[in-house]
Amino acid sequence: MERQMVKAFIPNSFWHNPALIDQPHPVKLTLLWIISNIDTRENMTGMFSLCPKKFSFDCGLEPNWLHDTIAALPDWFIVEGDKCLYKHFIAEQFGTGKALESSKCAIAIRRRLATQPKAFQKAILALHPELKPMPCPCHAHTKGSQTHSTPALPLPSGREPLPSGREPLPSGREPLPSGGEPNPSGGEPNPSGGAGIGKGIGKGIGIGIGIGIGEGECEGGNGVTRLIIALPSTVEEVIAYGKTIGKTEECCRDFWAHYEGQARLGPNGEKYWVTSGGVTVTNWPAKLSGFGGLRREETKKTASKNAAAELDSIRCELQWQTDPARVKELRKRRDELM
Repeated sequence: MERQMVKAFIPNSFWHNPALIDQPHPVKLTLLWIISNIDTRENMTGMFSLCPKKFSFDCGLEPNWLHDTIAALPDWFIVEGDKCLYKHFIAEQFGTGKALESSKCAIAIRRRLATQPKAFQKAILALHPELKPMPCPCHAHTKGSQTHSTPALPLPSGREPLPSGREPLPSGREPLPSGGEPNPSGGEPNPSGGAGIGKGIGKGIGIGIGIGIGEGECEGGNGVTRLIIALPSTVEEVIAYGKTIGKTEECCRDFWAHYEGQARLGPNGEKYWVTSGGVTVTNWPAKLSGFGGLRREETKKTASKNAAAELDSIRCELQWQTDPARVKELRKRRDELM
């Protein structure tokens, strides 16, 4: 899947910001580089890698100006190892409040955010609470039990449900030993408690339908109850399970970012995952086993483009690099890519 990348937007207020008026020109140029460099635009949240050599090559400034700019504006940045977060990026590029929430890029931003350091996530969500996982009022969750049910359909007037939750059979009809109602279309009885399903036409679906996922048990009735397998708490848990079914770490991280990015919250604060179509994910291991198959060709194309971009960067650096050891390293990498 090709990664989404935004076009950098420099707001008019940038040149009139009181915090920048008295700053030297290298600081302003460094900020423009931070906003518009490919790392920040591809990430979409304002996170970028601290790479003084690349910065110096792009801007023609001394490498120390990158760290000096961050030190001069401490309230604008958060540093975590070799990564840095420019906190104003989302507001400048996508807006805030309703404008950000309704932006087509909001889902992509949530996916990127799920893979970033906790300190960056906390800072971004404090500035933009609209990026938190969206609650879905149409699902009811039971706190502490990963169980939810869809509302039951009302019974016809004058009908009372049985203690098991199943509506009584029509007058004169007896349940089969298997628990299923006979199917007028000629199908076999259904052991789940509903009617048998016909051979060609689904007219014989019974009133009580039980659906069990995993090892849990559930009882059919007028509504449908589904037991949800507990969601993984960290990406490492996904990676650990993925190794048992032959999934790569990169695939597991993409899986985590995809579903964490569109996670939702129930009324009691229980988080659950949904598919792109809004269907609740009840069995994430099964989703992981089939994840990535439709994206192989796109992944190959993306890898090819990334390799081409890296090759161009290496060729540019070879034009000015004078360190023999670095030149040797660049030539070796160039030969690998070619």
